[in-house]
Amino acid sequence: MMEKKKKDDAIALQYKIRENAMRQSEVLQEMSAWEKDIRKRDKEMRQKVEAAASGLPPVRRGGGRVVGLHLTKTAPTGTAAGHTHDKGYAKWDRFDVDAELSNDDRRPIDDLVHPFRRAERRVAEQAAEPVPPIGGDAEAAQRELGNKMFANGDYAGAVKSYTVCLGLKKRNSVALSNRAMAYLKLKEFHNAEADCTSALGIDPTHVKSLHRRAAARDALGKHRAALADVQAALKLEPSNKALAAEALKIRQHLRACFAAAPLAPIS
Repeated sequence: MMEKKKKDDAIALQYKIRENAMRQSEVLQEMSAWEKDIRKRDKEMRQKVEAAASGLPPVRRGGGRVVGLHLTKTAPTGTAAGHTHDKGYAKWDRFDVDAELSNDDRRPIDDLVHPFRRAERRVAEQAAEPVPPIGGDAEAAQRELGNKMFANGDYAGAVKSYTVCLGLKKRNSVALSNRAMAYLKLKEFHNAEADCTSALGIDPTHVKSLHRRAAARDALGKHRAALADVQAALKLEPSNKALAAEALKIRQHLRACFAAAPLAPIS
């Protein structure tokens, strides 16, 4: 018994570890994308500044010798007002680096920090998330969750919860029978019959499994087998009115089948 509990605990722990690893991977991917976006924006800004600076012509002195680039502004002379070099200086004078940086800064700050904040929020939510119960407690919690979903009409969700429950404890006649009932609601009669058969393999006297398998077999047209199941259940609980009603309904289906069957020709 202790060995089985340790095995269940290990399965639940492995499930939690895999889930945590997947979430951490998503967080790291978001942070990496955020860093790439920041580097891209920084590169674009540098290119803008360099492109604006490239419009400045080299400074010349007497004799036409190029002496290098200086960013210090000089007052233009009246004789060179129409010179193309003066136009280049004027273009540089009109370029305001601070204004350009300010324009870039006016972008919504959330565009830059939103991915990082979202990653932080997910890490915080993960840390605050309660650790699921381990072992027998986890199995009972999943079965109870399945019961609530079934009561709310979420039969597909109930099937999923009962399946998780069975993953934690395979030989569980109650969970198998409950999942069979959810399958009946979904009109998946073959699955319902199979689950009831598995449950009865664990506990042959489980009345609900006999009753539910009878309903599944009756829906599949296996009326004789269905009647045998409901009669076996009535032997265990003779005063059960629901079983008596089920037996009556199955007998009616049998009579209808006999009446509809073609008569064999007399040779």
